[in-house]
Amino acid sequence: MCAGPASRNLNVIFSGEATLSSALTVAFQKQATALRMGLSETRSLRPFSADAGIHTGLQFISLGGSNAAGAFSNETLHGAGFTPKGLASVKAAGFSGICFDVEVTEGSADALAPALEAAFLACKKAGMLVMVTTSHTAPYAAATDHTKRLLVDSWVKSKNIDIFSPQLYTSGYEPAPQFELTPCLPTDTLFDSRCTWERLKPMKAAWVPSLSSAEHYPAAEKFFGKLGIQTRGFVQWRDPDDPKLPRIPDELTGYYLKAWNLGECRAHDTPLVCSGLRKKNLNVVFSGTASLEKALMIALREQKKALDDQSIATACKVARNPNPNPTLSLTLTLSLSLTLTLSLTLTLTLTLTLTLTLTLTLSPYPYQGARRAHVRAPGQGPAGQRGHE
Repeated sequence: MCAGPASRNLNVIFSGEATLSSALTVAFQKQATALRMGLSETRSLRPFSADAGIHTGLQFISLGGSNAAGAFSNETLHGAGFTPKGLASVKAAGFSGICFDVEVTEGSADALAPALEAAFLACKKAGMLVMVTTSHTAPYAAATDHTKRLLVDSWVKSKNIDIFSPQLYTSGYEPAPQFELTPCLPTDTLFDSRCTWERLKPMKAAWVPSLSSAEHYPAAEKFFGKLGIQTRGFVQWRDPDDPKLPRIPDELTGYYLKAWNLGECRAHDTPLVCSGLRKKNLNVVFSGTASLEKALMIALREQKKALDDQSIATACKVARNPNPNPTLSLTLTLSLSLTLTLSLTLTLTLTLTLTLTLTLTLSPYPYQGARRAHVRAPGQGPAGQRGHE
């Protein structure tokens, strides 16, 4: 979980805090635990500098996030530590810049936008880089929709933002990048909003989208390329050892399999209540209960009935045979005797033996389907507007 993508050259230390002192404290405490050193000893090591040899590339410390502790307001920004002394402590730790994760804001838009810009300018004067990341095309939570639009427009005009990193995910476990828009008016939707990618396009900063996984970058690069926006790389949110979710097919043919019918669902002898259509690629076992433990217990209990049915013992053995097309050979021998009586009292007895070999090939019976619910996945599915947790 520490290494990140191969050939990484940008590292963002995310804490979810809104002040520099709190974010630094969290970073030092966690690093001290990993190094098995005291806090003061860790600080003197400057663990986030290139000289320490622990982390590679440009090092950013992040402020903000999608929780209440990371909410930006005029008041929090003025007390966040964007002073020469506060920024000097960040540089002393080895950081190259500060990342502003603007997803939740509070207070007046007229005061918040100038306060953020003042913080950006203070970082630049201290010789530090500025990175801004947000939930898709704008903060998803603000006092008013006017605040969202005003903040976006202020970022477009700013000369003090070096990297802009829109978050193309919601939970961080998406199987593909999300290009939905953040609603900025009550009538806006995820696909028709005043806060568009085109509205952000004139930004002077380098576009480096935040992605759930590095695998999503080719699709993101292609999407923004069609809009005339050149990307300069990406930032991955998901830890490398996080579980990888199955990819959802472009078109789904699903079936609700009732748990109480599972007792009839067996290999090679599947009634219609079990199967669904041949093209089925989604199966929902419906139990009617609100408890995950109880639903699983019902499903396993009913399925066990079918698997324990002695009448299918032979079918189960065939299903487990490593040979997918077992062959059964039967040999039948028939004897035929003929007696011929000729003149002069000569009797001949002829015996005719016929051998018949019968070969049968048994093929696994296809597991097919019955009733279906046909769902066509849209090009971009709806998603909530949340980002870093």
